Parts: sequence; C-alpha cells; structure tokens
Amino acid sequence: MAEHYIRPPLVAVEPPSPRAARWRFRIVVGLIFLVVLGGLALLLFTVILSNSEGNPGFNPQGLGSRSGLGSSTVATVPPSGAGVSVS
Repeated sequence: MAEHYIRPPLVAVEPPSPRAARWRFRIVVGLIFLVVLGGLALLLFTVILSNSEGNPGFNPQGLGSRSGLGSSTVATVPPSGAGVSVS
C-alpha cells in the first residue's frame, strides 16, 4: 500500500473553543424556544380573541344547553303576522 501525502492547511487556525460552541448552542436553542413559545402564544391569543360573535367569554346561560359548553344562543324571531289576530 502506498501512503498518500496530505497537505496541511494553508492557514494555521486554532480549532474553535468548546466554550464558544456551548454558548452558541445555548443561544440557538434559546432563540428556537422563544420562537416556539411566541408562536404558541400568538396562536392561543388568536383563538381566544377571534370570537366573531362579540361574546366576551363564557355564556352562563349556555352552560345548560345540550349542544355543548359555551355554545351561543340564538334568538328566534316569529314570522310576520304571528300572534296578530284580526277580528
């Protein structure tokens, strides 16, 4: 077997320090954690604040209904002429 010559690097540079690598890892993981936490908070507030009915929160009257917790109640409007008697 012939040995192959491997050239040394043109510019001698010390290897990066493990201490810098640890801090770089901590910073990157911390930023990813903050981005995920911010995304979850944004999603939560979007779901909470996106109530298109204008309902400020729980509907206490709707708790006993059979359609589910927090369901909205819709008022029924009688048809025109209902309840009007002409004699």
